[in-house]
Amino acid sequence: MLKGIQFARVHDWPFLATCGGFQYTLIECARNALGMNDATTAEEDPNAKNIVIYPVACAVPSGPKVHPSSPELSRNSSSSGFLPGWLLRERVVEEEYFCNFEVNPEFEWTAMEAGFPIVARGAGEECRAIESPAHQFFIATLFQPQLSSTAKKPHPLVMAFVQAAENWSRKKLDDSILA
Repeated sequence: MLKGIQFARVHDWPFLATCGGFQYTLIECARNALGMNDATTAEEDPNAKNIVIYPVACAVPSGPKVHPSSPELSRNSSSSGFLPGWLLRERVVEEEYFCNFEVNPEFEWTAMEAGFPIVARGAGEECRAIESPAHQFFIATLFQPQLSSTAKKPHPLVMAFVQAAENWSRKKLDDSILA
């Protein structure tokens, strides 16, 4: 997974990561863009020195669990940054995610230092999405747009990713014809 994220980051391929993909995007950036070889999650190594991803401070259960080991449903209210503004056209959006881990605030600087500013935050100012302004389309979110997406009404972030992939594919084809 980390190699795939690194490939997309280095070669500027359209990239959208959600939930665990968001977490591993931050770890990949910390390890490979900043040289923090021991960057990890509390889930993977709770005694590590550089825990970039740690347990959610306050998971909000959505009701009874289907299975005792199933994750809790947390709701994310994204309230700042330009991701909602340019893509969702709303200042505050409610998005769902199934996750018990989030960005350790002590390591938020790793995303920004690697060139990925935080573009969406939760109600408690927790990092909820990063984006690379240097890439064609490189977004990682803790929330899962696929949860509210339907065939008749796809989530705007999913559609933006599909459009970016189509544009990238068309450019690659045009480049190969000109070469």
